[in-house]
Amino acid sequence: MNIQGTERTVSNLHEWLQLNHDYVEELKQQPLTKQHTKAFYARLTHANIFGPKIIIRINDKRTLEHGQIQIKAHILEPTENGLIACKSPIFPHQDWELSALVHQDSVIRTGELYESSYTFETHERHMFQLLKITSKKLTPLKLLLEDLLLAAGGKSLAVATEKKIGTDLESVVLSRLVEYRKSLFEDEILKVQKDQLQLEALQRENAELRDLLTKERKDLSHAINQLEKTHQTEKTALNIRHQKEISQLTDRELRLYTIISELRKKPNSTQSSELDKPILPWDTDTVVNTIQQLFYCDRDEKLYYHPSVIDSFLRALQTNALIILSGPSGTGKSSLVTAFADALQHATASSISVQSSWTDKQDLFGYFNSIEKCFVPTEFLEKLMEAKASTGLHLISLDEMNLSHVEYYFAEILSSREQNKAIQLYPQRYYDEAEEIVSDFECIEDPTPTQINQYRNARELLKYHYQIVIPDNVRFIGTINMDHTVKPLSPKVIDRSFVIELTHQTLTTEEKTELDASTLTGKIEYEHYRFMTPGLSPEAVEPDVEWIIECSAEFHTIPDVRINARGKKQLTTYLQAAPTFSKQTVDHLIMSKLLPRIHFSINQHPEALETFKSFIDKLYAKGFHESATRANVMLQSNRYIKFFD
Repeated sequence: MNIQGTERTVSNLHEWLQLNHDYVEELKQQPLTKQHTKAFYARLTHANIFGPKIIIRINDKRTLEHGQIQIKAHILEPTENGLIACKSPIFPHQDWELSALVHQDSVIRTGELYESSYTFETHERHMFQLLKITSKKLTPLKLLLEDLLLAAGGKSLAVATEKKIGTDLESVVLSRLVEYRKSLFEDEILKVQKDQLQLEALQRENAELRDLLTKERKDLSHAINQLEKTHQTEKTALNIRHQKEISQLTDRELRLYTIISELRKKPNSTQSSELDKPILPWDTDTVVNTIQQLFYCDRDEKLYYHPSVIDSFLRALQTNALIILSGPSGTGKSSLVTAFADALQHATASSISVQSSWTDKQDLFGYFNSIEKCFVPTEFLEKLMEAKASTGLHLISLDEMNLSHVEYYFAEILSSREQNKAIQLYPQRYYDEAEEIVSDFECIEDPTPTQINQYRNARELLKYHYQIVIPDNVRFIGTINMDHTVKPLSPKVIDRSFVIELTHQTLTTEEKTELDASTLTGKIEYEHYRFMTPGLSPEAVEPDVEWIIECSAEFHTIPDVRINARGKKQLTTYLQAAPTFSKQTVDHLIMSKLLPRIHFSINQHPEALETFKSFIDKLYAKGFHESATRANVMLQSNRYIKFFD
């Protein structure tokens, strides 16, 4: 076919269709293909009927299940009588309508005008449209006042308005609007001035009342604190006397006492309901003690962890780094994660069992079935999807994390959290194909079983985007038992982690007495922004951070010991997490962040052994006795200095 058609210049679509009548009739008489629509597009653009963009009016829109918006729009053409709908070349008694998908974040309003780029139709079911919209985001059409009049009432309305007002419509309308607003302004300004004076008077009264209320609140808070201290002292003394009396009971009396006590402690169904549990305020000064009381009093297991363990775990959670709980079986690694989630409002805990066969991210997230064109997710991915749809804290525990090499299956998550980038689950083209299948299925009147199956797989695939960003309310915790059956942790993993070592812990008499006296139940209130807000400035913790980094730099002959910029940020965030920190906080930070990095052979690095001994002396001199004691344990080896046995 001749692309140029006739050489005569035409000014609108109607004239062009008349000149190309034979060509258009030929199109109507045969099944349309991509070659036909491409040739039609070439003729149309050669005649420059619409220019590079078409004008459309949205007639209908609806949001599809997978998030995009499907629109139906008529092609419009500017004429001297305003914008008019073009007639379809294939169906001349109908307006030329196009169907398309646009992005969900586009603001689309029915009845309004938009501009869009366009090309020839390629989809088999939509060949009759001849053209298709190529813009994923439509551009609203910006019209001058004259254009709006022309579009609304044609040339007659535009001419009548020009005779009444003049040619410069916008200037006249704006001038008259200003004059009208000016007449109102003088009255308004007097009213505003009066309101301003009244507002200033009210603000002065409010300030005085606020100062008075603040003083009364401080006085009341002080009185309550004094009463609580007195009450706690009396309660402790009473419990000590009570324990002494119990110790004097006979065996028979003691058994009877135990039975009666357990019966009284049994809650009824209403008391045990999660909905009835009180919400306890988040107070950074007392949160560790509150968590321990909930561990002991609000759970059947009566869990106990040393306050330093809870404090380290809480601070590590706030750094958003990987947390590794290390220790023998039965030391409460998994229970710590579960109990912490139970103690926090809106928090959840999930446990994923790591398998020794895991080798890459597919074992963690799932895989794409290229035959069925569907995604097979894992429990891990489902938990991430649940976290994405909520605001609470989600703790995901990887049980026996080092049964397989952590850096094999967990590497992309470590990089994703660090660089705030998405993780690719499968190629994007499959997601785009699924969108098209779902969209086209709605137009099929009598689908075949194969089409139905494709539709179901496509809908299922759209639940899992081809990329996923780890939600910021998710924290990862790995539990490990170091023995000959597991893989050692690589320097890359240790560098991006906080290691918290758990041992079998027992209560002192004083701690047991205090916890037995408590009846605290409930959940601590949780708001993510408050949870992540530092209590101290970087300057306040900088001296301790720099001292730890200087100590690590002394091991310059040993690879991966020196703390880098990433580690410095983690140290700073850890110490910033509460309004204050103690020497014990820094002591446990050294055990969590520096000691696990130290690993070398005594025979190959004799100079490092002397550096390590000097480092232990510095720890003792600084008063960091717990980390110094743990370092001495590492020193007992005859061949290797290492944190993990």
